[in-house]
Amino acid sequence: MNVKKDIKDLKIGIFVPCYKRPEYTAKCIKALEAAQEYKNVSFYLVDDGSGDETHKLLSNSSLPSATVIVHTINVGLRRTTLTFFEWARGNKLDIIGIVGNDVTMPKNWLDVMLEALTKSDLDVASCNYLPSNPAFTQGYSDGDSKYRIANNIVGLWFMDRRLTDGILFEDADLCGIRGSVAIMSQIKIEKEPKIGWVTEVQAEDIGHWSGDADGHIKSKEHEEYYSEVGRRITWTANNEGNNE
Repeated sequence: MNVKKDIKDLKIGIFVPCYKRPEYTAKCIKALEAAQEYKNVSFYLVDDGSGDETHKLLSNSSLPSATVIVHTINVGLRRTTLTFFEWARGNKLDIIGIVGNDVTMPKNWLDVMLEALTKSDLDVASCNYLPSNPAFTQGYSDGDSKYRIANNIVGLWFMDRRLTDGILFEDADLCGIRGSVAIMSQIKIEKEPKIGWVTEVQAEDIGHWSGDADGHIKSKEHEEYYSEVGRRITWTANNEGNNE
């Protein structure tokens, strides 16, 4: 199902879901602004009921063709992702992707991801990211491709938008990242895409559950966030505002 257009003709949509942790959002947006070279791209920025300065960070960004959505209450990652799919179909996009608000992307990342999706047999691609390094800890080589094959990817993916067509995604009440995982699992079952890791692009997962990433914030507020969205962590906040 790979897109067969020239890269310069592709219409791209990038979804950045944000819920709380504005310190990470600021770094994410700054990195996206600095890395942005591909021109035919639109950004779909969502403040999902954060109740803080997140909406200002999104509204004041210099990202091109940005659509900013602000929810007064948190509706969850699954519902915001499905709304993004509808937006992407309505705008007849070719490639869609998601970048979490606690991830910083490197320069030229989008060009490399587009190359992977148009010049190989990959239908869904994820960049590698630290500190997890999933391309090598979870992916494997099939001997014929420079991309690492993936059985599963979680919250950072890029794919042919047509993979979302014709699928009935139920409005399930799944908390946090589990909603995104369930969406990709359904796409896998119904469309059987080939999925791979693009090792040439290496992002920084600054909000990683291990707390080992550079720039990770170990505060009580951030610890409470992980509890609220149902994600485990291996660190605890010793003092409010401790950034070690």
